[in-house]
Amino acid sequence: MKFDERRNENVKKRRELQTDEAAISNNKVVNINDTRKAAKNKKKLNSGALTLIALVLVAVIFLLGPMIIKTATGNISETEILKNGTIEKLIKTESIVIREEQVYSLDNIGTSIPNYKEGDQIAAGKILTSVIDNDLKEMANDIKKINEKIKTVKEFPEDNEDFVNQEIKNIDQEIKKKLHDFSNMYNTNDMTLYTEIYNEIEILLEQKTGLKDAGGSSSYIKDLEARKKSLENTLKGRMKEIVSDAPGTVSYVIDGFEGKYTPVMVRNENGVSPESFDIMLENIKKGKPDKAGAPYEYVKMITDFNYYFICNVKTTTDINNMEKGTEIEVRVNDKNLIVTAIIENINKGKDNSILVLKASGKLSQMTNIRIANIDIILKKVNGIKVPIRAVTDINHVDQTGIIALVKPGYLKNIKVKILLSNDDYAIIDNMESEEEKFTYNDMISLEW
Repeated sequence: MKFDERRNENVKKRRELQTDEAAISNNKVVNINDTRKAAKNKKKLNSGALTLIALVLVAVIFLLGPMIIKTATGNISETEILKNGTIEKLIKTESIVIREEQVYSLDNIGTSIPNYKEGDQIAAGKILTSVIDNDLKEMANDIKKINEKIKTVKEFPEDNEDFVNQEIKNIDQEIKKKLHDFSNMYNTNDMTLYTEIYNEIEILLEQKTGLKDAGGSSSYIKDLEARKKSLENTLKGRMKEIVSDAPGTVSYVIDGFEGKYTPVMVRNENGVSPESFDIMLENIKKGKPDKAGAPYEYVKMITDFNYYFICNVKTTTDINNMEKGTEIEVRVNDKNLIVTAIIENINKGKDNSILVLKASGKLSQMTNIRIANIDIILKKVNGIKVPIRAVTDINHVDQTGIIALVKPGYLKNIKVKILLSNDDYAIIDNMESEEEKFTYNDMISLEW
């Protein structure tokens, strides 16, 4: 019985051992299968990545293939992105500027002290400038300085004490100079200026005392105004005032041609010929006015808001198509400004024609110029701007041409409308009849 029990127990253990081995074996099979599946998936991923890379390379070659081939052969075409721009049709020329001008002579009596600056517009009856004897020039400058001090004190009254102290220092310096002049007189035994210098020192000492006693900005201003009035009284009777007879624009630039070249002559259609224009231009450039003996100092008033550009230009189709009264833009290159003008007169000749353009705007910037380098802007067009060399088969009658759009792997020729062109550029537009259209940021070939 014991033998049978031991045998059954051994059989049981062997079975359990076989079961464990089978389990281990099964586990190994599962792990191997998982490994094979993972390897298979990895292989699929690698294959997909390679396929994607291959597709990208094909696309790149498809798109850039022609460029790559042309680069390798040294025959690559230039390209450009279509962008917006402007083209102007111009006539570049020299122009004589004519104005209605009234010159005031100052009769060589002394120094001019202008009351207005170049280009100021004033009413009639205003004092344009004051003329004083040369020996009173320093006194006139003192009046200017006092005016500046009065203005400053009124604007900044809290700084009154500083102004007073500085003025006392200035007076001390002036007294020191006068005492030095006294010393020089004694050394040279020349006492001719004794009384004058002595009186000046007395005046300076009185001013210094007055400043020390001055209290507050109002007292200081009163002292300044009293000094100014004293100087003006001294100048009275020795000063000439130039008063404007009519309203207009002030100018201090005189060339001597004001009385010779006037609007009256340019308003007449036959007033200026191409030959007479050339003579006028030469005279101005040489600076030889018809009136000899220009005044020593002078001022003038431009009494009309209108002024004129006279131009001698080649007779072209554009000139023949011009009409009086047409509005046109003029760019004054010397002043970097554009003014609107009207065609006042056209004196057409076989080879050359005279254009008279009347303007009124920006006169204050044109007062000091007699010869102007100008651009007469015949036409201005905005749109897509391309180099003229990018347009082929140009038809000047229909104003059309052909451009080459850069497409993936090839060039596409399309017909375009030329709105305006010059030697370097063209403004183009789509033809309504064409199915293929271009737009901003498209790429075109410049050499094809």
